[in-house]
Amino acid sequence: MVIREKSPTSLIRKFQKVKGRQFLVSLLTGAFGASAYLSLPMAAVGWIWPFLIVLGSPARLRDAFFHGWTVGSSFFGVSLYWLWNNPFPAGAVPGWFALSLYTGLYIGVWSVFCVHTWKSMCPGGKDWSRISYLCCFSSWPGWWQRLLWVIGSAGAWVALEWVRSYALTGFPWNLLGVSQASMPVVTWVAGLGGVLLVSWIVCAGSILLGFGVLQVFRSAGNPAAGIREAFPAFLIFIGLIGGFPRAAQDTGPSISVAAIQPGFTQWEIWNSEESVQQAMWDRVISLTDQALSSHPKPELVIWPEGAAPRIGDKELKRIANMAAENQTAFAVCLETFRGRSFNRNSRLSLSQFRTLYQ
Repeated sequence: MVIREKSPTSLIRKFQKVKGRQFLVSLLTGAFGASAYLSLPMAAVGWIWPFLIVLGSPARLRDAFFHGWTVGSSFFGVSLYWLWNNPFPAGAVPGWFALSLYTGLYIGVWSVFCVHTWKSMCPGGKDWSRISYLCCFSSWPGWWQRLLWVIGSAGAWVALEWVRSYALTGFPWNLLGVSQASMPVVTWVAGLGGVLLVSWIVCAGSILLGFGVLQVFRSAGNPAAGIREAFPAFLIFIGLIGGFPRAAQDTGPSISVAAIQPGFTQWEIWNSEESVQQAMWDRVISLTDQALSSHPKPELVIWPEGAAPRIGDKELKRIANMAAENQTAFAVCLETFRGRSFNRNSRLSLSQFRTLYQ
């Protein structure tokens, strides 16, 4: 009997081949998640993506972190493509790259949380050498443990989204719940707990449905086992569908709103020349006058982020006069007010009764 030892070189090549394949899978998973924010049909991707992240996570914590980090960096790298339109190309690409890496860290942490908590529930597992820890069927914990794990994992996802929304001035871009913006049958629950509640429901539902699929394979193709596994997800869907008609009816009083969006270029927004700022101001005022002359007259005029030029006392007085003359309230989003800049986007609210800045 001849025993051949594998050379260190062949082992390294095999390792690099596995790592390269894992890296490609992670990149594609992140890009796939970014497609959930495109249009109505693609909103279904939001119900698949979180499970794909945990399904592709390796069993080793270090590898799980880099998998999640790669997924997150790919996801934000694709969805933050608009940063390339910055009028300063020398800083746009490095800024896009750095921001993608930073925001991707949160998904890396979530991946580690999922792997660590799952492995802690089944310390006797013998199949941890497999690429996906969820496919170690011989060491699955009990049903109640799995359900608690799903609840905790979805809660960790929401907690990390909350931290990302506030840490380092905050970057609440593309929260998971936002992917369902075109799905009112889902988003009505935002009235109960905000977009983070929507994120929790989508994340938990995604993993539960994925468990149902895995259970079919685990039970040698028995579909009944998959249905039992995904039963909590079906309860979530029933609750969403059952509560939607009631939420749709409970709309309360309505008002007419006009949103002013002049479509300023990045060059105009960052240009401090007086002539450019004046031209921007004239464009906003012209659009606002058109809105106020329409029928029915708007009860609220909104200047969204990027629509308001730099506002000083002169501009403030003009807006206040327009509010008083038309009996209309104004909500102006701005970053600079009376020559003072703010780290966070702020709002200036004006009406015929009072002026409020916050």
